[in-house]
Amino acid sequence: MGVFKRLMGLDFVDTALHVMTTLFVAYLGTEVFTPGGVDDGIALATVFGASAALYGWRRHQAMRNRPPETTAEVAAYAAGELESRIAELEQGQQRMQELEERLDFAERMLMQQRDARQFSSKEEP
Repeated sequence: MGVFKRLMGLDFVDTALHVMTTLFVAYLGTEVFTPGGVDDGIALATVFGASAALYGWRRHQAMRNRPPETTAEVAAYAAGELESRIAELEQGQQRMQELEERLDFAERMLMQQRDARQFSSKEEP
């Protein structure tokens, strides 16, 4: 990963495209859409403010989704993954115990019903 992308979150081409698009929209905003109706300063401020907010959001998403780079980041990521997997395993074991208890209960109920039928069939003759 390049230095620019590591610092900015987006690579140089993405940043250049963002800047060029912002300049184009600013030009359109001042020349085409606001012919004397709105102050050009307000239009420019709006375009550049929205562009900065959009770039900040894109950078935030890119930085959040980037893979870890340093050994400490890798270790922290691995530890977090292990903790989540351990929690999932513990939940699975708890569910397994609950299912075993339900199965034992169902087996006892079936045995009681079978014993009751056998007892009642022996008394009838």
